[in-house]
Amino acid sequence: MQMKRAFYRLQRSRCRPAPGFRGQCRGFTLIEVMLVLLILGVLLGLVVSMGRHAVETSKRGRATADLGELHRAVDAYFARFEIYPLPAEAGEWEAVTSLWERVDASLENSPRNRLLDYMPYEFDAIDPWGEAYQYQHDPVNSPMTYRLRSTGLNPRKEDDPSHIYFEH
Repeated sequence: MQMKRAFYRLQRSRCRPAPGFRGQCRGFTLIEVMLVLLILGVLLGLVVSMGRHAVETSKRGRATADLGELHRAVDAYFARFEIYPLPAEAGEWEAVTSLWERVDASLENSPRNRLLDYMPYEFDAIDPWGEAYQYQHDPVNSPMTYRLRSTGLNPRKEDDPSHIYFEH
């Protein structure tokens, strides 16, 4: 009997009638639920935007590191042969992947005569945004300079600030 009373009191204490309503339990109002959902939505929006910024920053860091590796490979090629890899058209941007296997006619009999031979590890030459890294060299007008770039988010836009350049 005493056990039944304790159980009954416990159940009654969980559900207290709201003032002016008999026998009905008081719950959350629609405004309270909407306010909680609004706060959760704002917090979720902040977390997602911070996550996107972190992903973009890491992509830019990876592209910069890859361009540094390409720069070292091109410089090692130059140290060996005293010329930079020749693009298909002088002064035009060209995908680095097209330089991998190309061999200058004067270097055909030399060992390690491809740019790919100077990369320290397996390198796919594709930037974090899915585009090929690019190389530019004009052996006639500026034989001692070359440029490398990652086109970033906007590969079709020529002078976009999101492009990452490496010049030598």
